[in-house]
Amino acid sequence: MKTNFDLILRKNIKKLKSYSTEKVDCKVKLDANENPFDFPMQLKEIILKDLFKHLFNRYPDPDASLLKELLAEEIKVDEDKITLGNGSDELIQSLTLAFGSKSSLVFYPSFSMYRIISTVCNIKTRVISLDKKFDIDIDTTLRYIKKNQPSLIFIGYPNNPTGNSFSKDKIVNIIQSSSGLIVMDEAYSEFSNKSFLPLINKYDNLVILRTFSKAYGLAGCRIGYMIGSEKVVEQVNKVKLPFNLNSISQRIGIIALKHKKKCNKAIKIIISERARLLRKMQKISAIYTFPTEANFILFRPKVSSKTVFKKLLSNGILIRDVADNKLLKNCLRVTVGKPSENDAFLHVIEKLK
Repeated sequence: MKTNFDLILRKNIKKLKSYSTEKVDCKVKLDANENPFDFPMQLKEIILKDLFKHLFNRYPDPDASLLKELLAEEIKVDEDKITLGNGSDELIQSLTLAFGSKSSLVFYPSFSMYRIISTVCNIKTRVISLDKKFDIDIDTTLRYIKKNQPSLIFIGYPNNPTGNSFSKDKIVNIIQSSSGLIVMDEAYSEFSNKSFLPLINKYDNLVILRTFSKAYGLAGCRIGYMIGSEKVVEQVNKVKLPFNLNSISQRIGIIALKHKKKCNKAIKIIISERARLLRKMQKISAIYTFPTEANFILFRPKVSSKTVFKKLLSNGILIRDVADNKLLKNCLRVTVGKPSENDAFLHVIEKLK
């Protein structure tokens, strides 16, 4: 019997667009907010030696116990408040599966996976636009929370793709007004030196997501972690898949934490380069540059963003075209790269008129 997939496919999945990125050849890749510096060679050598002793035939520790122990020491929270995931994406999904009994609230523009995962998990999603300064429209948000009390509210801090950190007072107001979970996605926190971690014991509905992808340069290893109350962690552990974080990624995460100072060198360079890149871009009259506390910069050229995108690509430089909304009209996003990569980018856009 021939299967009619249209009959068995859920309607909301049929309408959904999958997450995708540009797959083009380029010399300079500045499109995905990746750390431009690879994991230090000295640490790779430690990993290689470790691999020879590694038992590939055994399942990984389902709790990633040693990595969790080191993380607890690093961020000074109880181990019971931490769980690990195959990237932050899996933890977003696990939170939605466990706590998505009503609806989710997301802001726009923000990381697209908040909405995609909510749709996949078959829960209603309310989208509230940011204001013209890319901050939270607190009056609209509080009215919606008071009337609907969504199960989950996702907040990027700093926010992607805008790069700014929302007003702390507004977020605290949201936490205090909500009976649902407030999920603070702090993927870029190492570049902003801002975090809601000091409040984790004060509010039991506060959840923080972190990742090894950005600051540690381990995007390919997919190591994410969540910090929340013991009750939240317990429920998330019920729905996430067993052995979700493979044993090699666990070992690499452990090595990264034990040698954090070596990884911190890249963070300092990125922050310094971000400041230099901003200064240079702000002097270019043909573009408007938005403030940022992340490892990327949002900007709006006076000419068509597609023209600028193609111009950069013709010079071997790939950035991200994010112009899909009125607030982001004609906007582009560039990741802060190595000094030579940033120079190559500047060389092209400085010629814009």
